[in-house]
Parts: sequence; structure tokens; C-alpha cells
Amino acid sequence: MFIDVVLTTYLTLFTRIEVARISIISLLFLFIGLIFAFYERITGLKYKGLEIQTVTEKAIKDAQEIEKILDEVRIQKQTLDLILRDLDQTHSRITGIETQVLNKGKDIEKLSMDVEEQIEHLERRIKDVDTGVFAKILALR
Repeated sequence: MFIDVVLTTYLTLFTRIEVARISIISLLFLFIGLIFAFYERITGLKYKGLEIQTVTEKAIKDAQEIEKILDEVRIQKQTLDLILRDLDQTHSRITGIETQVLNKGKDIEKLSMDVEEQIEHLERRIKDVDTGVFAKILALR
């Protein structure tokens, strides 16, 4: 708008252009200055078939971009939900396998103790048999 004032002053004082034309040029520059000043607030302008839409189109484009981003986030959330569900199932399976391994370990420990007891029992019986056989051999002599 400062340019409008300077231009109008220059055209009025230093040129031989008619005042009506200077006024038209001045109003045109004033109008352009106002458009630049209120650019973000203008939603649309129509004049003799010329239509200017600025903020509305920008807002629509931004809203569409935000919608695309939201769709991507929703898809990623669904993917994460599936991954978490699979992780939960895998964790449950691992816990079940751990329990089975611990139970098998206890069973093996119990079996090894039973085998040791049986071996000790057989060793005692062998000693008893050996002692009995040795005693019978001595009695037969």
C-alpha cells in the first residue's frame, strides 16, 4: 500500500497522465495491496467471470492430506494390533512349553531317583546273595 501512495504521488506530480487514469491505477494497486494483506482471510472472489478461491482450496487440500495421514495411522494401528495378538499367542505357547519342560524335568528327576533306589536295592541283594553263596561254600567244606 505504501507503493500505491508513492506511485500515485509520482504520477500526479511528474507525469502528464490524466487524473482519472491515475485514480484507476491507484485503486487497482490499493485493491492488490488489500488482497496481499488479507490473503489468508479471503475465501473467494468473483468479478465478471473471474473467480479466485484461496483459503478454501488450501483448507480442503490440507484436510485431504490429514485424512490420508489418518488412514495410514489407522492401517498401522491395525497392523500393530495383529502383531501384538500374535506376540501374545506366542508368549502363551512359550509359557505352556516351559511348564511342560519343567514337569518333564521333575518326572526325569523322580525316575532317576527311582532308578538309583533300584540299583542300590539290587546291589544289596547281590551282596546278600554273594554272602549267602560264600557261606554255603564254607559250610560245604
